[in-house]
Parts: sequence; structure tokens; C-alpha cells
Amino acid sequence: VVVCPPAWVPESLADSLEADSGAGARAVAAKASHISPGTSAYTPPTWSDNRVISPIEPSEPSVFELVFDNVRLGAKADGEKGAGLFAAQVALCAFVAGGDIPMVGDLVRVDLATLAMIGGLLSLTLGTLELGPALSPWTLPAENDRSELRTDGAYGLARHPMYTGLLLLCVGFAVLTDSATRLGLTLVLAWVLNQKADLEETALEDKYGEAYGEYSAKVSKRFLPFLF
Repeated sequence: VVVCPPAWVPESLADSLEADSGAGARAVAAKASHISPGTSAYTPPTWSDNRVISPIEPSEPSVFELVFDNVRLGAKADGEKGAGLFAAQVALCAFVAGGDIPMVGDLVRVDLATLAMIGGLLSLTLGTLELGPALSPWTLPAENDRSELRTDGAYGLARHPMYTGLLLLCVGFAVLTDSATRLGLTLVLAWVLNQKADLEETALEDKYGEAYGEYSAKVSKRFLPFLF
């Protein structure tokens, strides 16, 4: 800002005022632009507390944002098969939490459980009757003149049809009564019967030799035909 003195101010005093005002304006402008009066070089500001101003850097994405990207991008890359398996995983977890399957829960709990029990009873009965004189509760085969190796009938489908029937009865009853405890005990029973079958088959192989080896190669499943 340049001060213009009025006309009645003496000429010598007016010149002094104009000179002072011009120097003051230049000093203010220089201070605003960090340029010292009378120089054209830039002088960076100085701070008494030695603070350093860093440029603002973009923040890293959060874990939630990264997971959301994984879900969004993975859904496209995984394809229909992966999406279908994930949907089945979610649905089965929901059914487990709810304790039932919508619209088919009664079918599984009543009809299939009943069929399993009927099939188990049939397998247990046939296995017992067909074994006849060779029937024994122990792991060693019966020692009598009428006992023989059975390879047909129920024993042509599984090597231990009596155990198959027992397990199907227990599974069906556990499902029919909605008992997780019974189902867990049935799994333990399956392990016990599998261990017992190991000892029985070793003893049968010792007794019947190559004949039992050919039978076990032909009937490869112990309990469930085509499965286990």
C-alpha cells in the first residue's frame, strides 16, 4: 500500500512518506512470499521447534476391505463349481445349526432311518442264517466238521454282512430318535467291529489259505457293498 499525502502536506515530508510506505509494502510482500527485501532468491521458512512437514501418503486398505475384495474377485475366478461347493457348505452348516432340513427333514429322519433299520435287520438275519454251524461270537473261526467258508449270498456282497446289519440298525435308530449320542456311539461301534474284522480275517486266512485270499480279492468290501 502506498500512502498518498494530501496536498497541504509540505513537499519534503510527502516524499518521505511515499518512500517509507513503498518500502513497507515491499517488506510485507517479501515476507508473504519468503523473499527477503532487496533479493530475488527463495528463502525457506524456519521453525523454532524443528518440525518437519511430510507429504500426505495414502492409507493402506483395511482387513475388511481386503477380505471384501477377495470375496468379490474370487467369486468371478472360482467358477460355477467353486460357487456351488461354497453354497453347499453354507447350506449344510445352516441345516446343522437348525437341526433339520427344510421340506425333506421328515423324509431323512423317518423314512430313510426306517429303511436303514429294515435293511440292517435283513442283513443281520441273512448273515446269521447263512453262516449256520460256523457262527461264533469270537474272532477265531468255529472248529467243527460242518463249518465252512461262505462266499455267496449275503457274503457275496460284503465279507461281514452281520456287522453291516448291526451298524445299519444302530444308525437308523440314532437318526430316528434324533440322538447325537447314539450316533457317536455307533461310530465307536464301527471302529470296534473294524478292529474285530481284522483279527477274524487273519484267522480265516490262516485256516483257509489261498481260498480266503481269492474270496477277499473278489469281495473287496467289508461292510457296505461298493463303499466300505
